[in-house]
Amino acid sequence: MENGLLEELGWTAQLAEQFADLADPDDVPGRIIGHERTGLRALTPGGEREVTAGARFRRGRGRERPVVGDWVVLQPISGDERLNLRHILPRSSQLSRIASSRRSPAGEIGGRPDEQVLSSNIDTVFIVTGLDDDFSLPRLERYVSAVNDGGATPVILLNKADLAGPEQSQERLEEVQEAWPDVPAHVLSLAAGTGLEGVKPYLGYGRTIALIGSSGVGKSTLVNSLLGKEAALTGETRSSDGKGRHTTTWREMFVLPEGQGVLIDNPGLREVGVFTSGSADSYADIEELTTRCRFRSCTHQSEPGCAVLAAVNSGELNRERYEAWLARREEAEQVSEWLRDSERRRGRRRRR
Repeated sequence: MENGLLEELGWTAQLAEQFADLADPDDVPGRIIGHERTGLRALTPGGEREVTAGARFRRGRGRERPVVGDWVVLQPISGDERLNLRHILPRSSQLSRIASSRRSPAGEIGGRPDEQVLSSNIDTVFIVTGLDDDFSLPRLERYVSAVNDGGATPVILLNKADLAGPEQSQERLEEVQEAWPDVPAHVLSLAAGTGLEGVKPYLGYGRTIALIGSSGVGKSTLVNSLLGKEAALTGETRSSDGKGRHTTTWREMFVLPEGQGVLIDNPGLREVGVFTSGSADSYADIEELTTRCRFRSCTHQSEPGCAVLAAVNSGELNRERYEAWLARREEAEQVSEWLRDSERRRGRRRRR
C-alpha cells in the first residue's frame, strides 16, 4: 500500500499536520481497522499490521482507549513485525454509548457511569432497523441522539420491506419522517436486493460510514452487499421472537471497492445511552417551546404557564414525542451528574 492510498481511508492534510506534531522520524501513520479481544489491527502505508498497545491504552476510558476508526501514530518494534501504538490523533467525531452492563432489567442506569466509544472519525452513521417487530421509535430516537451527540450525520435505513409489505413499510417510513424531518430515511429489502440505490449516494472516496442497530436487522448483509462478497458473518432471525442471533461480536472496518470509502460494522446494540444533553437538536422544536414558559425553572410537567404542556394539550405536540423528550432529558441529566461525581472521586484519589 502506497502512502497516498491512505487518502482512500480519509487521510487529510490536517491529519498529516497532527501526525507530524506527535511523531518521531521512524513512526508511521495508520488507521485502526479491527478491534478484537486479542488485539488491534491497522492499515498503514506498508499494509495491514498487528498493533500492540501499552497499559495506558488498554486501561484507558472513553477517548483514551483506541477504537476502530482511530488515526494513530505507530512505532516500529525492533525485530518484530508488529507496531506499537504511541498516540491517538484527535477525533473529528465518535459514536458512544453507555455500556449495557450499567442498565438494570427495569431499564434504569446504575453504578459508576462509563462511556464506551464504539468507533471514531465517522462521516455518516447508517441506523439500520427492521420493519418487522424490531421497529421501535423510542430506540431510533436514542440512536439518532447518540449519532448527533458524536458529531456524525444520521441516516435511517428501514430494512425487511419484503416482510412488512408495501403498506406497512410506507406507514412506518412516514412515522420516521414525521419524527425526524431532517434525518434522511430509506426503505430497502436486503433479502430481495432492493433499495440499495438510496444508500450509495452517502458513500464516496475518503468517506467513513458506520452501521448500528439491533442484532439481526441486516447490518452484515448490507456490508456484504456493498462489498460484493461475503466478508461479514450473517445470521438468521429467530422465528420464535423475531430477534436476530448475534453475528458481529467485534468492530471491524471494510474498505469498499472502487474508492467508495470505508464501512465500520458494529455489534448488535440492544440499547444506546447518550452522555450529554447535546442531542437537543433531535428535539429543537420542543427546546424552542421551553423558552416561552412562564417560569425559568419549569420542569414542563405540571407548572402553570408551561408552553410545552400547552402545545401537548392543543395537539400541536404529539404526547408520545413529549414523553420521549422528558425521558431523554432526565437520563441526560442523570448521567451528567454521575459523570461529575465520578470525576470528583477520581480527583480526590489523585490528591492523596
